[in-house]
Parts: sequence; C-alpha cells; structure tokens
Amino acid sequence: MDFSRATYKDLAVQTFMAIPYVAGSYQTVANYLDGLAENGIAGVCFIFPNYENDLELIVEKVLPLMKYRHALEVQLMTA
Repeated sequence: MDFSRATYKDLAVQTFMAIPYVAGSYQTVANYLDGLAENGIAGVCFIFPNYENDLELIVEKVLPLMKYRHALEVQLMTA
C-alpha cells in the first residue's frame, strides 16, 4: 500500500518502485554490471523471479562475460 510511487509519471518507475533494473541478453547484463564497476559500485543486490534458476544463469552465462570479474580473478590469483 505504498502510494508514494504513484506520483511518478513513468509507468516503469511505478512498476519497479524506482529500483533500477536491467533486462536483455547475457552480454547486455554483463555490460551493465561492468558499467557499475567502472563507476565505483562495489556490489549489487539481485532480485529474481525464479531465484535458483536465475541465479544459476547469472553465474554460468553472465559472470564469464564480465571484464571486471576476470580482473578480480587475476588479482586474487597473484596475491
């Protein structure tokens, strides 16, 4: 019953409660997450409709495409 978001004109903002979201191909999601990392964001919170299945897809399909993930792995391996 949160009516505060009813003041937004944009239906997408109303629907997603002003929480940013990303949808697209695996590469699109990886690029979005890399963009967050480039701008100093150290972590994100994921919300999935089907948690177990969707989390597995992120791990198997998106994370390998991220350039910042590979840089972190190299840094951890050389430490």
